[in-house]
Amino acid sequence: MDKHSKKLLILVAVIIGLFALSFIFRFVYDPTEAAVTIDELHKKNLEGKESEINYVYNGFSFVYLDNLWYTQVKRNDDSLLDIPLHFGPRDLGDILVTGSVDERFQQPRIYLTFDPTGEVLKFVALSSAELSLNLARGIGLMPVAACYKNETKACESRPIVTCADKNKAVIYFKQTNETGAVKLDGNCVELSGDGWELVKATDRFLLQWYQIME
Repeated sequence: MDKHSKKLLILVAVIIGLFALSFIFRFVYDPTEAAVTIDELHKKNLEGKESEINYVYNGFSFVYLDNLWYTQVKRNDDSLLDIPLHFGPRDLGDILVTGSVDERFQQPRIYLTFDPTGEVLKFVALSSAELSLNLARGIGLMPVAACYKNETKACESRPIVTCADKNKAVIYFKQTNETGAVKLDGNCVELSGDGWELVKATDRFLLQWYQIME
């Protein structure tokens, strides 16, 4: 398989990850397998029995299970939902957040876009899937998979969206060789970083959206 074909398969995996949210939640984050243990760890936190794998941050309980961090957030119907993250708030203190978004992020559709010609797309795929899961189940918004430019066959059937589309709320996954960062600019959120730093930037953004981190 040549390099282009491999990149194309990874891109397809990104799109599948974005649109098969219910499957992702059942297969990767199966509540029937982990709910009791998660609840027990949350209970330890509330009882003051914190450790490296369970602690309270800004009033929110975080527990580590099966290589993921979980915390509970209240949905619009006042029910609690355990949300999965790859990093907890203690891991994200070095992720710089600048700027602010505006009322365009109150729209029901949020466009997730990235450069399909990037060299390593697996962390974009991971970040996209994690963010999509949280947007759909935790925040009640509809993530829409898009491409930053139309330079691959896989993008021919996807919306081409950039931060210049001022009528849309856009989240742009930007691969860089730097530490993770979050740039908020009106209708655009730019999540940037190298490898796992991009995932850290994604989780840092989510914790700010949930008003867990400032």
